[in-house]
Amino acid sequence: MSPARDHVDHGMMHTTCFAYFFFFKMIKKPGLYSVLEAALPAGVKVGAASGMAPGGMMDGGRHLSRAEQLQEADRLAGAYDSARSWFRAHPEHSDRRKGGTFRDEFGMTPLHILCKLPDPPVDVVVELISASPEVVLWADSSGWLPLHVAVASGASHAVLSLLAKAEPKSLGVQDRRRRTPLHFAFFRDDVRAGSIDTTDDGDLLNLEKDEGDTGAEDGADIVALLCGGADAVDLKDENGMLPLHYAGEWNLC
Repeated sequence: MSPARDHVDHGMMHTTCFAYFFFFKMIKKPGLYSVLEAALPAGVKVGAASGMAPGGMMDGGRHLSRAEQLQEADRLAGAYDSARSWFRAHPEHSDRRKGGTFRDEFGMTPLHILCKLPDPPVDVVVELISASPEVVLWADSSGWLPLHVAVASGASHAVLSLLAKAEPKSLGVQDRRRRTPLHFAFFRDDVRAGSIDTTDDGDLLNLEKDEGDTGAEDGADIVALLCGGADAVDLKDENGMLPLHYAGEWNLC
């Protein structure tokens, strides 16, 4: 192939990529997706790895002031009420399924976006799963299922349980970097508040609450939930790291 032809082919490829990008950007996003997307904290991108960390800390390590936390809580409460209003206005299953199965340019669905938000309400998660249960196994462009997003973003045990029970296979799904939801668990404050017991073979057994630490009981439940089925404890990420290795890095073992 001549250099000139190769240059033309590469130019056409880049043009096609940009065309697809702008095509996705021009697609009218359904009301449900738009309501949830608008609830993302300022400066947080839809395709970014996570939104707001637990404890009122934005990505990048900046803690919100008390006033900012209250403002953020009010804004989120309004967004979640808007999502509930959307479901009330769309009682037909076909409309709900259409809204729930929309995918943006990053492959994210409304369920992904909801799981990315701080403390997603159980009732809204239930509505979304009921509308389109297949979405629980849909991966975004990073290979993240809604469960990956929920674990990484600090969702409650109740929300994680709903996602895991809706599709137990999700516990063993690895993202593009071969990480399972269990890998992400050991970067959560509530999990790091405890300590891990292991068997003689090094398998994860349980997480015990350290004296004086709060939240570790939820952390123990989260580890137990994410360990269940699919041999998640034995799956290595792209660096050959088991979930137990990350537990060891945080001196949980």
